[in-house]
Amino acid sequence: MERATLSDILREVKHAPELQDRLARVVFNLGGGRVPFVFSTTIGTSPATNEEEAVCIAPPLNPPSDSPFIALFGMYRLTIGTSGTQLTTRFRQGSGIAGTIVGGNWLDTVVAANILSKMAMAFDTPQLAAGIQYSLTAQILAGAAASTVLNVALLALALG
Repeated sequence: MERATLSDILREVKHAPELQDRLARVVFNLGGGRVPFVFSTTIGTSPATNEEEAVCIAPPLNPPSDSPFIALFGMYRLTIGTSGTQLTTRFRQGSGIAGTIVGGNWLDTVVAANILSKMAMAFDTPQLAAGIQYSLTAQILAGAAASTVLNVALLALALG
């Protein structure tokens, strides 16, 4: 009788790839397999005058139960609106500006009409639940006109 490897068995079983990844991680005690992550490059709302806005919202993330940390990486470029003097960048739990702030506030002095690139990183230790979402937000202070977001990227990565 020929012996089958775990890889052979998993290839023959027609289950969701997530189940196969989880089985491989348990059997081999590995952190391998596909790392759970979500990514978005969809521009949300450009910051209006003095208002915090979600410039990018990540799709729902389903971290495995052995991933207690979420790493967040965000980037955006924007043209600062008329009279803008300060930019505040935040990550928030949820799909908007009402959720808990993750990792604090990043403050930058800005000059109106300039184009600014901003990158930020934070770690979250949420209670594990299906469909966790994160937002990257921006707020321009003292602005007399809305700023314009040119491009964005937001990555949420589950770490074990």
